[in-house]
Amino acid sequence: MKLQIIFLIFTISLGILTLSSCKELELDTPPYHIPEADTSGGTMITIEQLKNLPPSPLPSPGIYLIDSNYFVKGIITANDESGNIYKKLYMQDSTGGIVLSIDAKDMYLKYPIGQTVYLNCKGFYLGNSYGIPQFGSVFEGGPGRIISDKIDTIVMLDGLPDLSFIPDPKTVVGASGFSTSDLSKLVKITNVSFQEAGTNLFANPGESYPERTVVDANGNTMVLSNSSYATFANDTLPEGTGDITGILSTYNSEYRLYIRDIDDIQMYTSILAEYFGTEPSGWDKKSISGDAAWIFNSTDLTMKINGWDGDGTGAGNDDYLVSASFDLSTAVNPILSFSSRRRFADTETEPMAVYITTDYTGDASTTSWTKLSATFDLNTTSSFTGWVSSGEINLSEYSGSDVRIAFRYKSSSDGNGSASFWDIDNVSIVDK
Repeated sequence: MKLQIIFLIFTISLGILTLSSCKELELDTPPYHIPEADTSGGTMITIEQLKNLPPSPLPSPGIYLIDSNYFVKGIITANDESGNIYKKLYMQDSTGGIVLSIDAKDMYLKYPIGQTVYLNCKGFYLGNSYGIPQFGSVFEGGPGRIISDKIDTIVMLDGLPDLSFIPDPKTVVGASGFSTSDLSKLVKITNVSFQEAGTNLFANPGESYPERTVVDANGNTMVLSNSSYATFANDTLPEGTGDITGILSTYNSEYRLYIRDIDDIQMYTSILAEYFGTEPSGWDKKSISGDAAWIFNSTDLTMKINGWDGDGTGAGNDDYLVSASFDLSTAVNPILSFSSRRRFADTETEPMAVYITTDYTGDASTTSWTKLSATFDLNTTSSFTGWVSSGEINLSEYSGSDVRIAFRYKSSSDGNGSASFWDIDNVSIVDK
């Protein structure tokens, strides 16, 4: 009996001790290490400055030894998680992007997208690989990969990953509009479709260099470079029109994209797609004042207007380009976008604007218009400098209605004959 009591007391004591230990375990939180890059004694430079270190452009293949204690801060924008990118990381800052060539796999586990890193540049190389600047080592006299056991001290983590750190991609309407300064940056092409949609895969089994082409409404094309090891390799190319985000690259002077995973491709329903390949049907050109008028530019395939009167008298102009009516009755999240380009200055404070109406009277001057917020080209030189995207203009408050949009051009009448020249193109409304 006494032994039973002793055993009972021991059992109760052991239980209390166990519960106490569990409680302590629950309260004990292991230390969490937040990495902090050590850049002491070094000089910070940007990615653009890194690319410009060689005194003259590098040949391809070519290398340049970095012999100064430079550090470069950037954000990881692409890695090898999906298998479409092999032994590379991409990083970007406000000045540009660069590819990091590293002899390692599964780097996404240490370098997720959104991770801040510092490059420790001294003793490594800036290389030119087929026209693409890359940071790495040297191999047989040309650009090579950094060996894996040096990654931690060369590509240094700083803080925790944060998707909000990822820079917004440069966005263009269609499949053109990039320059070499955009290489290795995150970019987005909009309103494009796959040439073999619904019939081909991203990569067929055993295909050495899977390449798939997307095309825009103007016939411009861009290649997507894929890998047969990508997680989406066996997926069928999606049908429809959409946007594609990826890393801009080049080969044989041809721009191409590397998507990071299948989510970089977003398809949607097209409501309006006017790329002015021919004179647009159903669009009204209304002149309120002045001799200028909207006309179809059959050479550049745009709609253009120029208020310059040629004699310096400076007559003012007020002209509308009114779209055909389109139906938003079933649209949930309709998005308007377009491209503009401008040349020449004018004292007119708002030479171009875009409007919308649900009640077009047939007379632009008597119609009740609502101005939309959009980005326009601000160039005032005598030559075009490139197309400017309007950005995405949300029309969801007009869902359920028949609407028209209008581009309103105005030029000054201040007597100096000034007027700006405008082109409008790639007018699109999609339901996203």
